[in-house]
Amino acid sequence: MTTRTRWIGLAGFVIILTWASLWARFRESEAVEPRPRPELWVWDLPGCYRLIAQPWVGEGAGVAALPEYLMLAADSVDQWGRVQETYRARPMDSVSTARYRWFARADTLWIVWSSPAGAGGLALRESSDGLLGRARIGGSGDSVDVTARVQAWRVNCGTRELEVPDRIRR
Repeated sequence: MTTRTRWIGLAGFVIILTWASLWARFRESEAVEPRPRPELWVWDLPGCYRLIAQPWVGEGAGVAALPEYLMLAADSVDQWGRVQETYRARPMDSVSTARYRWFARADTLWIVWSSPAGAGGLALRESSDGLLGRARIGGSGDSVDVTARVQAWRVNCGTRELEVPDRIRR
C-alpha cells in the first residue's frame, strides 16, 4: 500500500465521520417542551417597594441603612447608554450617590448597589406576605460588614400605600 493510497483512505474515513456526525446532529429530533417559568417573573416585578430591615448584625451596624422605598424600573440601559443584563432601581425617599440595579434569577429577586462608600446586595424571595430575604452591606476596607433580614411589600408609587398582596404573580 502506497503513501498516496493511505492518505486517500484517511481522507475518505474523515469525510464519512464528518457526514455521520452532521447527520446525527441535524436529524429530526423530538420537540423540546418549554420549561415552566420561574416563580418570580421579571416583567411582573417593576414597580415600587417598601423595604423594612430588621436590626443589622455585624461590624459597623450603626451606619448601615436601606432606603425605605425603592422603585424598580424596566430600563436596562446604564448611564453610558449600554444595554445591561440588569435593570435600574432607585431610592424614592433619598438622594443617593449609590447606583442600584436589579435582576431576577429563578425564584429570587436580587437588588445590588455600589457607591464610593461601599457596596451591598439584597436577595428577596416571595413569601405569604410580600417578599422576604436578607441584605448585606460591605464598606470599602473593613469599616462595615453587616447583614439583616429584610421584608418588602409592593406599594403604589404615587401614594406609597400597600397594593394587593397577590400582585406578584407566579
